[in-house]
Amino acid sequence: MAQVYQFASPATESPEMSLDFDGAAVQIVFLDGAGQPVNPTGTPLLLSRGAGFSWREQFPFAADEWRFNGPCRQVSVDLAGVTGYTSYRVYVWRCLHSVDMTPTGSYTGESAAVMQTYIEMNAKRGVQYEASRRVTGLTQGQVLDSILLTGSKPLILKQRLLSYTGDGIIAEIFEAPAYTGGVADPYFNLSRINPVASGVQLLSAPTITATGVKAFADDILIGNTSNQGRGGTDMPVGHERIFKPNTAYLLRQTMLSAQDIAAYITWYSGRLDAPFLRPEL
Repeated sequence: MAQVYQFASPATESPEMSLDFDGAAVQIVFLDGAGQPVNPTGTPLLLSRGAGFSWREQFPFAADEWRFNGPCRQVSVDLAGVTGYTSYRVYVWRCLHSVDMTPTGSYTGESAAVMQTYIEMNAKRGVQYEASRRVTGLTQGQVLDSILLTGSKPLILKQRLLSYTGDGIIAEIFEAPAYTGGVADPYFNLSRINPVASGVQLLSAPTITATGVKAFADDILIGNTSNQGRGGTDMPVGHERIFKPNTAYLLRQTMLSAQDIAAYITWYSGRLDAPFLRPEL
């Protein structure tokens, strides 16, 4: 026996459901102004509340479908950052038995698990961003500062590459610096199909009055000093660093010699994928 619960925009929570069911499948149907199905930009967040009072994130099983097992009193949707629709309707199927969490065809050669990097996945979802710049004529000991101001969601610095023509660079990251000014630098989304707008700001040449708290270990890049191989190209700097939302970070680079440099960074901005609990709304 199964039971179907549903709710429609602007509601964000299902009616209370029986705890007697074990399996659950959830589908969100997005509609345009004429009531026709559309594919929105962005990824919905689905949460469930079991017998207790905490909400737990449920991750997609397939495109526009979530599956999970266990008692569930309610489900909730968070559509922050999801655009390209006029209304929506959410269907929640509950059944007495557990639902299969293995994709159809996995054991018959008709389907398979696909491995991909987080950067590739984030780019497909439109939530991976990049920026680059080149600065010439720097002197030994000169400091080059940038401010990375995160938006309303956590940010993961996925990769930072530095190139230089001299002896090297010391790269530091500080949290909550005091600064004024700065010039807004452009950055780009890795997707030209479904880019998601980001609230992140990247500022060059700010005036720093206090560096703030050292957030991560220094990255010390020492170059080749021989005439034939002087400098370093696309030297990786520590990555997978997780930044707080709504926080300023100082990206500082100190020159170990007179040189030119180039920098490239790419980051993800959005919710973290590790399961978490959220207090009842």
